[in-house]
Amino acid sequence: MTQPDLFGLETIPGELDRFEEFWQVYPRHVSKSNARKAWVKIISKRWVYDVQDYIIAAVKNQKESNLHLKREEQFIPHAATWLNGERWLDEVQTSFEDMYVR
Repeated sequence: MTQPDLFGLETIPGELDRFEEFWQVYPRHVSKSNARKAWVKIISKRWVYDVQDYIIAAVKNQKESNLHLKREEQFIPHAATWLNGERWLDEVQTSFEDMYVR
């Protein structure tokens, strides 16, 4: 069964609950409305429910990396930018040196 969400899109019950879980673990809390729109867009074009689990796990892994701990908040992308850029697919960098070693 589907229900209309705040944006007039049809969503599967629980999808926006998963967004709230994502929002709680994401390190920068700005532009929640834009992040929610990006979340709904991703979920609507992906047919595999596991993508939500993967996204949330990726945020947790990236938050735990040493690189994240050294990054100032202003350099952490907004959640919508992170979602729209499919940044959950990024490799986790453990140091600044890893960014330049190829």
